[in-house]
Amino acid sequence: MEQNEIKADIAGMLARLLARPDEELVSALNSGELGKALNPYLNLPGPAAGFPDGGYTLDGLTAMHDKTMGPASRRALLPVESLFKLWCDDEGSHPSNAARGLLMGDPAMHMLELYRRYGIEVPAEFSGQPDHLVLELEFLSMLYEKCSVKVIERFIMDHLDWVPDLLMHWREMKVPEFYLRAAGTIDIFLEKEMSGFRCYQEVHA
Repeated sequence: MEQNEIKADIAGMLARLLARPDEELVSALNSGELGKALNPYLNLPGPAAGFPDGGYTLDGLTAMHDKTMGPASRRALLPVESLFKLWCDDEGSHPSNAARGLLMGDPAMHMLELYRRYGIEVPAEFSGQPDHLVLELEFLSMLYEKCSVKVIERFIMDHLDWVPDLLMHWREMKVPEFYLRAAGTIDIFLEKEMSGFRCYQEVHA
């Protein structure tokens, strides 16, 4: 399997960790299948490696998901890019331009344009959140299958640079450990990718 195919699979798996749980995810966690797929590439340290506790149940994961980012959550916990960036990059004088913590900001508008360009529809459950991390990781998975290193690097730099802030915020808000591990694993993957891009640029400079 080529490297980009492996990375596409990993990005898709990471998206599944944050999506609403299903029996397939529970099985992948409890069997160790997910850990076996992630660990060789990411070399995950300590307790993050493979989510080793086991014993996951669909009801338990669903309850944690809803508390963190589902119907029972507070908006402040949502892993949505617009919530972590300026609502508008325009340096105009309108007060909302410098606001933070708002949905459907410039990142969301740009994601909608990218989806339109690639013929992707936003699922109903993400209405008003086209820049949700689940969707961005799924989009990244598609880019690995279709696009050049330059396009992939630009997307990560433009749309996934806020993941460290999300991880820090979730730690402060004491979200369930499962989602701290998920966010930490995503952060490790993206940092590994950015390091790879830097090496690629040095070789091709």
